Amino acid sequence: MTGKGKRVQKLADRNNISLGHGVLNHIWFSEKYEETKERVLERNGKEKETTRSKSKKTEPGITVVTVALTLLTNFEDVYRLWAFVAQFLDADFMEKERWRYTALNQKTIEV
Repeated sequence: MTGKGKRVQKLADRNNISLGHGVLNHIWFSEKYEETKERVLERNGKEKETTRSKSKKTEPGITVVTVALTLLTNFEDVYRLWAFVAQFLDADFMEKERWRYTALNQKTIEV
């Protein structure tokens, strides 16, 4: 997972939301979207190390975030998830959180 992905996961943990991540493979695109398919799958390929050759092979796919809602999920859980996702509508949210996270983790020096 990338640095931003880990940061999103930490933010979710702080809000008592459990996130996962994965890669969608074997995706069907209509012929009309062939150009988009090449661009999306090429950029989001995950590297997989093959056991025989010890070389890295890129598998095409789309990286996704997963959240599980079950029968025991109540309105409060869904609302908390929606409030968390809505924060990302602010374009500067991740940058603000990065600075906030840095400020909270600084060591204090006593004089």
